Amino acid sequence: MIQYFTKKINNKKGFTLVELIIVVAILGVLSMLAVPKFTKSKKDAAIAVHNANVRTLESAATLAKSEAKTIDWPDTEGNWKNYLQEWPEVPGGLEDEKDENGNKVEGDYTVKGEDGNITVTPGRIKSND
Repeated sequence: MIQYFTKKINNKKGFTLVELIIVVAILGVLSMLAVPKFTKSKKDAAIAVHNANVRTLESAATLAKSEAKTIDWPDTEGNWKNYLQEWPEVPGGLEDEKDENGNKVEGDYTVKGEDGNITVTPGRIKSND
Protein backbone atom coordinates (compact mmCIF):
# COMPACT_ATOMS: atom_id res chain seq x y z
CA MET A 1 0.00 0.00 0.00
CA ILE A 2 2.83 2.41 0.80
CA GLN A 3 4.31 1.73 -2.64
CA TYR A 4 1.03 2.78 -4.27
CA PHE A 5 1.06 6.19 -2.56
CA THR A 6 4.75 6.80 -3.17
CA LYS A 7 4.29 6.02 -6.87
CA LYS A 8 1.52 8.63 -7.06
CA ILE A 9 3.69 11.25 -5.42
CA ASN A 10 6.75 10.61 -7.59
CA ASN A 11 4.73 10.34 -10.81
CA LYS A 12 3.83 14.01 -11.17
CA LYS A 13 2.42 15.07 -14.52
CA GLY A 14 2.17 18.64 -15.76
CA PHE A 15 3.79 21.31 -17.87
CA THR A 16 7.34 22.48 -17.40
CA LEU A 17 8.16 26.14 -16.98
CA VAL A 18 9.73 26.24 -20.46
CA GLU A 19 6.54 24.88 -22.06
CA LEU A 20 4.43 27.47 -20.26
CA ILE A 21 6.76 30.29 -21.33
CA ILE A 22 6.55 29.13 -24.97
CA VAL A 23 2.73 29.07 -24.83
CA VAL A 24 2.65 32.59 -23.34
CA ALA A 25 5.06 33.83 -26.05
CA ILE A 26 2.88 32.33 -28.80
CA LEU A 27 -0.23 33.95 -27.32
CA GLY A 28 1.62 37.28 -27.16
CA VAL A 29 2.58 37.10 -30.84
CA LEU A 30 -0.97 36.18 -31.83
CA SER A 31 -2.40 39.10 -29.86
CA MET A 32 0.12 41.48 -31.45
CA LEU A 33 -1.21 40.43 -34.84
CA ALA A 34 -4.91 40.41 -33.90
CA VAL A 35 -5.27 43.77 -32.11
CA PRO A 36 -4.29 46.00 -35.09
CA LYS A 37 -6.57 43.97 -37.39
CA PHE A 38 -9.45 44.42 -34.95
CA THR A 39 -8.81 48.17 -34.69
CA LYS A 40 -8.75 48.54 -38.49
CA SER A 41 -11.94 46.50 -38.83
CA LYS A 42 -13.65 48.68 -36.24
CA LYS A 43 -12.63 51.87 -38.06
CA ASP A 44 -13.69 50.46 -41.45
CA ALA A 45 -17.10 49.59 -39.96
CA ALA A 46 -17.51 53.15 -38.59
CA ILE A 47 -16.65 54.58 -42.03
CA ALA A 48 -19.18 52.27 -43.68
CA VAL A 49 -21.90 53.33 -41.20
CA HIS A 50 -21.08 57.01 -41.76
CA ASN A 51 -21.24 56.67 -45.54
CA ALA A 52 -24.55 54.79 -45.27
CA ASN A 53 -25.93 57.60 -43.07
CA VAL A 54 -24.85 60.19 -45.65
CA ARG A 55 -26.53 58.21 -48.48
CA THR A 56 -29.71 57.88 -46.41
CA LEU A 57 -29.80 61.63 -45.72
CA GLU A 58 -29.16 62.39 -49.39
CA SER A 59 -32.01 60.08 -50.44
CA ALA A 60 -34.43 61.60 -47.93
CA ALA A 61 -33.46 65.11 -48.99
CA THR A 62 -33.89 64.19 -52.67
CA LEU A 63 -37.40 62.96 -51.93
CA ALA A 64 -38.22 66.14 -49.99
CA LYS A 65 -36.75 68.26 -52.80
CA SER A 66 -38.94 66.46 -55.36
CA GLU A 67 -41.92 67.66 -53.37
CA ALA A 68 -40.69 71.24 -53.75
CA LYS A 69 -39.52 71.49 -50.17
CA THR A 70 -36.70 73.67 -48.95
CA ILE A 71 -34.05 71.60 -47.25
CA ASP A 72 -32.33 72.91 -44.15
CA TRP A 73 -32.14 69.98 -41.75
CA PRO A 74 -32.19 69.43 -38.83
CA ASP A 75 -34.75 72.15 -38.29
CA THR A 76 -36.82 73.21 -35.31
CA GLU A 77 -40.07 72.16 -36.99
CA GLY A 78 -38.82 68.63 -37.55
CA ASN A 79 -39.65 68.58 -41.27
CA TRP A 80 -37.15 65.79 -41.73
CA LYS A 81 -39.42 63.48 -39.67
CA ASN A 82 -41.66 63.02 -42.73
CA TYR A 83 -38.72 61.37 -44.52
CA LEU A 84 -36.68 59.67 -41.78
CA GLN A 85 -37.64 57.59 -38.75
CA GLU A 86 -34.85 59.09 -36.69
CA TRP A 87 -31.96 61.46 -37.17
CA PRO A 88 -28.66 59.57 -37.50
CA GLU A 89 -25.63 60.26 -35.35
CA VAL A 90 -22.07 60.44 -36.60
CA PRO A 91 -20.43 57.19 -35.43
CA GLY A 92 -17.59 57.37 -32.93
CA GLY A 93 -14.01 56.63 -33.84
CA LEU A 94 -13.85 58.99 -36.84
CA GLU A 95 -12.20 61.96 -35.11
CA ASP A 96 -9.04 61.61 -37.24
CA GLU A 97 -10.90 61.27 -40.54
CA LYS A 98 -11.69 63.93 -43.15
CA ASP A 99 -14.57 63.83 -45.60
CA GLU A 100 -14.28 64.15 -49.37
CA ASN A 101 -14.23 67.97 -49.05
CA GLY A 102 -11.37 67.93 -46.53
CA ASN A 103 -13.58 68.78 -43.54
CA LYS A 104 -13.10 67.01 -40.23
CA VAL A 105 -15.80 64.45 -39.43
CA GLU A 106 -17.24 65.88 -36.22
CA GLY A 107 -20.45 67.29 -34.83
CA ASP A 108 -23.88 66.36 -36.13
CA TYR A 109 -25.12 65.87 -39.66
CA THR A 110 -26.61 68.86 -41.47
CA VAL A 111 -28.42 68.78 -44.80
CA LYS A 112 -28.83 71.78 -47.10
CA GLY A 113 -30.69 71.82 -50.40
CA GLU A 114 -30.26 74.77 -52.73
CA ASP A 115 -30.67 75.10 -56.50
CA GLY A 116 -31.14 71.36 -56.95
CA ASN A 117 -27.93 70.57 -55.06
CA ILE A 118 -28.07 68.61 -51.83
CA THR A 119 -25.15 68.89 -49.42
CA VAL A 120 -24.69 66.68 -46.38
CA THR A 121 -22.08 67.76 -43.86
CA PRO A 122 -19.90 65.97 -42.90
CA GLY A 123 -19.72 64.30 -46.31
CA ARG A 124 -18.65 60.83 -47.34
CA ILE A 125 -15.28 59.46 -46.34
CA LYS A 126 -13.13 57.83 -48.98
CA SER A 127 -12.07 54.34 -48.02
CA ASN A 128 -8.37 53.77 -47.34
CA ASP A 129 -8.30 50.37 -49.07
